[in-house]
Amino acid sequence: MKGKNAFSAVRLLPLLLAIFLAMPQYVSAKMTDEQVVSYVKQATAQGKSQQQIGKELLARGVTSDQVERLKARFESEQGAQTTTRHRR
Repeated sequence: MKGKNAFSAVRLLPLLLAIFLAMPQYVSAKMTDEQVVSYVKQATAQGKSQQQIGKELLARGVTSDQVERLKARFESEQGAQTTTRHRR
């Protein structure tokens, strides 16, 4: 039994090492605000759910702070557009 566990650990170690070494590059791959907005528009046009889009953005290095900032900016712009339309 001890031999099997040692063998599995030896096989698993290179995979874990590869994942560990890839993480800094993966995490540092951050999208700009414009890239996020463009991505969301494209994904929405493709019929993806908000949940799926959120998962994909997280996988691409988008932070929750960036999402909140963009959401606030979008809501602010939408409010300004609504106010402008009502004034006409």
